[in-house]
Parts: sequence; structure tokens; C-alpha cells
Amino acid sequence: MKSRTSSTLILAIAKMKNIIKDDDNFNQTDQKTGCQRDHLTSHEISMAMSLAPTRFTRLFILLLITTALSACSGSGGGGGGGGSGEPSSIPATPQNILAKLSSDPTKQITLSWGRSPGAASYDVSRRGGVEERQEDLPETGTKHVNNNVTKGQRYTYSVNACNNLGCSRPGSLRVEYAEPEFPLVAPTRLVAEDKVVLQWAPISGADYYNITRNGTVLVPKFQDPRLTSIRYEDESVNLSLNYNYTVSACNGVGCSAITEVVVNENTPSIFPPTGLTATRTSDSVNITWDAATNVTQYQVSRSGGFAVKISNTTASYTDSTPIAGSEYIYSAQVCVGDDNCSSRASIRVDYLVPDKEDIATGLTVAFAASLNAITIEWDAPPKGSGITLYQVARNVSVLATNVSADSNSYESSSYEDTNVTVGNIYEYKVSACNEVGCAVEAASIIVNYQVPNMPRNLVATRLSDRVVLQWDNVTEADYYNITRNGTIQGSNVMELRYEDTDVEQDGIYNYTVSACNIVGCSVPAAFLVDGDTPSIFPPVGLTATRSPDSVTLRWTAATNVTHYEFTRDDGSVIATNVPADSNSYESSSYEDTNVTVGNTYK
Repeated sequence: MKSRTSSTLILAIAKMKNIIKDDDNFNQTDQKTGCQRDHLTSHEISMAMSLAPTRFTRLFILLLITTALSACSGSGGGGGGGGSGEPSSIPATPQNILAKLSSDPTKQITLSWGRSPGAASYDVSRRGGVEERQEDLPETGTKHVNNNVTKGQRYTYSVNACNNLGCSRPGSLRVEYAEPEFPLVAPTRLVAEDKVVLQWAPISGADYYNITRNGTVLVPKFQDPRLTSIRYEDESVNLSLNYNYTVSACNGVGCSAITEVVVNENTPSIFPPTGLTATRTSDSVNITWDAATNVTQYQVSRSGGFAVKISNTTASYTDSTPIAGSEYIYSAQVCVGDDNCSSRASIRVDYLVPDKEDIATGLTVAFAASLNAITIEWDAPPKGSGITLYQVARNVSVLATNVSADSNSYESSSYEDTNVTVGNIYEYKVSACNEVGCAVEAASIIVNYQVPNMPRNLVATRLSDRVVLQWDNVTEADYYNITRNGTIQGSNVMELRYEDTDVEQDGIYNYTVSACNIVGCSVPAAFLVDGDTPSIFPPVGLTATRSPDSVTLRWTAATNVTHYEFTRDDGSVIATNVPADSNSYESSSYEDTNVTVGNTYK
């Protein structure tokens, strides 16, 4: 995932502009609320200044800061640099994520979600569809409008709640930007009551239904609160006549193809079954419905397959011959005698395993608090994806087939492997599953269950009253131990920096730094501090970018320096007197054009 720095800069500027806007348009009471709501923290101020790409941008931000803090003065809403206003933890995952589809006048999907306590902003991401993946779209409120959508595409949206301590795991929602499927309508003709009744199973994604009779709209936006069987009664009919009905399912994108129903003297007068539902397993589909009265038997059929009659005492049927990857329509009829049956009540069943869009995301690993145990964790499945379980495998062996998945609560899933050995390398694979089976593609992560690697690039800076050690991050490390002349100087150090203030000005010290985790500690990196140790801090934030004929180094500009010097591999100097401009606060860079493809350089 790309860096969140741009999102942080945009968020800080947006908050300052909101505070200024509030000051222009609201009274003092409303202004105080606005300052507290936008909560401009010292962290965000410093981040905005440090991330600004140019001097002009920094001057613009400084003007916004001055105006925003002035707007909040006396109202208690400035946000401050600490105190009770600062969050103490990362916010919880956003809940109640909903999507509203619309196509008039613009094709768009509008997301909304519940506010997460302690959140200063939200990051919205989208995958799927024919467009490019969208990531880290910042929002300060609880709504996001996505206009770049295409009809007929399926998208997965994720929302993270963020503050200056970090971001939550995402809550996700699967959204189909398409019209609903057409309804499967069963008509009943009640001669004695001069009534026609139309019934169908609810259509996923439908907001309402349009019903016509002989080309005339009866109900433009019919809605029925019943969850398992929708019913419309037309009482303004003369059953000596024939009628042509149409029913279509609609949402914000549009309406489905119409279902045409002809009602004439041959239309059954027996009501079809209601409450038709389907339950899938790995080798069957079980159809159930509400038991009917005064019935002699039921008839069940499957599209392109069987038609069977069953006893009136059993309001269910199990199909043991479904084929994974198929889509079926199951129908049930109520019969009085052999030939007098109702219309078919029908339901669609997708007998499919999850696909590649359902691959687990956010896979992370942690060494458990006890030795010989590894915990892996991943994001909750998207709501609407149909994922019910996860399967976890290690190397070539399946460890678990029923790790729970909860898309409604957005709670992440996890699995603890307690049968691991120090020194081994394991590959874990997590497969998304539903009642039919598991996806072919799986998310994977490789775990090196051993002590961390030795810290690299350990350097020391000797000042008049202290020695400062710095080193690169070690991915597998939980903390670092520091020794001086063989004696523990610092243990459980969490930062990539250590200051030793108990030093003598002409003392000679041999420091070591070890990276540690639950398994143990690495081979130590060592640095001898003596009279020749530099008193200038080394550059930080060093990165390298490759091109076909050069390597470009970049780093954060240091203060009070005149130039930089570069060495490569064996310590030979490749550049001297590279100018430094500490007044501009711009990142510094150097391009090495004397490189050869296929070589490794340090």
C-alpha cells in the first residue's frame, strides 16, 4: 500500500480550512464545536509542515495555521498538542457501512458509515471493476461519493478509521453497480373473489418493484416489508377477461428486465408455497418452504434438471446432485391431486465457491507471547461477499477448515499455530470459503520463525555530553538490547535510536545493538566510539531509486551542514562536496550514473 503521507497533508489542510470556514459563518458557540470537531493536533501541524513539498506550500500552510488557531482562540477548540484531546489508541473499525446507488444525473456510489470514536479521518479504498484500484482516499466525515463507476461492475469498498496513532483494520462492503435480477413471479387467479395475486421471492439489491397490467402502471414503486415472499393483490379485475402483467425490480441504477405474466382461465387458483428458502452445503442444496393446508402433495423442480413429487407431510427437499460452479432456479408447487397444482414459487441459487475477488486481505503475523506459537490475522470479509469461513494451511498441510468469518461485525479473523519450531520457515495460506467450498486462490504470508537479523547501518554520533546510536529497522524485531563495554546499557528499547548520557568526554566505548523477539536476540551489531567518532549526525531517511542507467539516492536534509560525501561498496569515495541546502528543507539527492545492470551496490 502506498504511503499515507499525502493523505495526512491533505487532512491537516482540510481541517484548518474547515475551522476558518466555521469562523466566518458561525457564532461563537458553533465555532467552539467546529474547532473541537476538527481537532487540529500539534502532530498534524508538524506533519503538514514537514510533508509540504515546496517553500511556497509551507508558507501557505503557516498562514492557514495562524488563521485557524486565531479562529479557535478563546473557544477551547484549537486541538492543542496534548492533554485530554489527544487519542490514547487507534480507533475501532468503522461500522454500519452502507451504499446508495444512483445514475441520475451522475453514475455514482455513495458510501456512509458510523463514526468511530477517536477517529480524526477515514481512508477509503476500492478494488474490483474495470477501473484502476483506488487507495487511501481521505475523508474527514462519514461519507464518500465515488463517481468513477461503470454499470455492470462489482466493487469492494474498504473504510479505515485513522488518527495520529494509526489506522484501524478496515470494514468492507461488496457493491454491485447494476440493475437487480428480474423477479420470478407466480400468479394466482381467485375467481370467487375477483382477485389476482402475484407472488415472488425478494430480489437482492432491489429497492422497489414496478407493476403494470395491460400496459398501464398499477404501482410505480411497490414495496413489501416481508423478507421471504413478496405479494401484490390486484382487486380491480374482471376475471372473465385475460390480463397481461409485468413486474420489474428496480434500484438507483435502473430496473431489471420485465417478467411477463399472463392471467387467464388456465391460471391456477391454488396459492403457491411461501417462504421459499435455500441452504447450500458442500454436496447438496436443501429447499424449504412454509407448510400449506389442504394439500395432497408438493412438486419440486430444478432448472435443466429434475421434477419430483413429494409427500404433503414434508415441506422440504434436498438436492444431492448440484455441481459446483452452477447457477440454478429451484421451484416448488402446491398440488391438490395429481394435476391440480399452483404456479411455481421459485428461488435462485448460486452454487459457487468464492472467487479471486474474495481473497483474504490484510494478512499479518505475530509471534505469540509463548514460545513455539505463531498467530496470523487478517481482515474481516466484505459484507455481501457470502464468505462464511476460512481455511488455513501451512506449507502443504491444512491446519484448520472452519476459522470463523463475520462480515456483519467487521471483526478480523485469526488463527494460532502452536506447533512450530524455532529456526523453521513456514508459508501460511488463507482461503476464503462459503457453504459450497473454498476459493482456489489463497492469500499467503511467509514466516521466518527465528531470531531477528542483525541490525544494519549502526552508526554513532559523539556529542559533548552524550553518545547517540542509530540503526535501521529490523522487520522481525519486537525490541532492541544495547550493551556498552559488555554491560547491558538499555533493554527492551522500542525505538531505532538510543542516547547514552552517562559518558566521559574522552572515554572509549564499545557499543552493541541486538534485535530481539520472543524467539531470542540476533547477533549484535557493534560500533567503537573513540576520539575519532564524528560529532555530526548522519543523514536520515535514505532511499534509493533505480533506473536503467543510474541510481538516485535521496535523504532528509540535515541542518548546519555544508556538503555531503558519498562512498560505495569498498569505502572508496565516489563524490565529494555535494552541496547541502538546509535552509530550503527540501530533501537532498545524488545521482550515481556509474552503475552496471546486474550488479549490487551498497
